[in-house]
Amino acid sequence: MSWSPVKPDGGPLFFFGSSPSYLIFGTGSVGLSGPALTALRARIDRDGDAFVAALESAKQSVGADFSDFGAPPLKRVPKPYAPEHPHGELLKRKSLTITAPLPTNWQNDGLVPSILTVAKALEPVRAWLADG
Repeated sequence: MSWSPVKPDGGPLFFFGSSPSYLIFGTGSVGLSGPALTALRARIDRDGDAFVAALESAKQSVGADFSDFGAPPLKRVPKPYAPEHPHGELLKRKSLTITAPLPTNWQNDGLVPSILTVAKALEPVRAWLADG
């Protein structure tokens, strides 16, 4: 399940996924192309360190990481960026989505409180994407 804020430009999506083996919550931008993809890549070029820091914090606190929602990454860093760009792996992406598993004790803590725990940890990632 995915949804986005009610805004003219939509902003980053929120995701909730479930299967017999997992429950996840996430945020991100899917299927970027044209001006939106160009703008994201320019933002990564000038401010990618802030995104990496937000993602690393979310990894440490709730186990967040890139998801496979959206198009697969390119094989090469796109032009006009150098192949050895410090954020080359981010520049290859056409979708930038991050998910994290719900805590293993979600049944004891409750579904909504557990989702809120993950959402709070992902907020800096979502905010970075929304500020673009």
